[in-house]
Amino acid sequence: SLAEQCISTVTKEVSQHWVNQSGVLVPDPSILNNLCFSDCYDHGECVNGSCSCDVGWLGLDCSINATIPPTLVGIDGGGLCDEQNYDCNVVTVLGQTFIQTSTLTCHLQQITVTGDGYVIVSNETTMAATFISQSSVTCRLDTIPNKVSYAVAISNQGVLVSNQAFLIVYSADCTICNAGNVTCVPKPDSCVIN
Repeated sequence: SLAEQCISTVTKEVSQHWVNQSGVLVPDPSILNNLCFSDCYDHGECVNGSCSCDVGWLGLDCSINATIPPTLVGIDGGGLCDEQNYDCNVVTVLGQTFIQTSTLTCHLQQITVTGDGYVIVSNETTMAATFISQSSVTCRLDTIPNKVSYAVAISNQGVLVSNQAFLIVYSADCTICNAGNVTCVPKPDSCVIN
């Protein structure tokens, strides 16, 4: 955009710089403070170089519609976690339009996975999510029963919830799981654990 070109030119063009209070040569803040990347997508106002979003819009550049929940694309690791080789207590959820807010939440439902699919076996548990980027967040599962599988959804504002992605926690020694169709079957000639 034109604003991005201006920011690039101003930061590179030393003739447009001035000396700040620390004696460091910096771009003229009166110019930079009036420029925002992507011009706040016309959903906000540029104030001191940062977007102040209109009601109903979120994000550093006001590009995310607050009335649309995030979209999940999956769980890191393909949605499978071998409990014997990995710590399955921290789940990285991959998606689009996550926002760093105090109301960013993980919505979890325990599932039982069989060869025929999955069944939800618990009510929804909600907990704070940790923002990593607009495309990933983490959910800590160490405060709820571990070594179980979950249907996971994310909300930016604690209300509008995304589609679900599935975390299948299993033992690769005894079970073959498929995250694509959310199924698990015992390995032939494998151990049977009560």
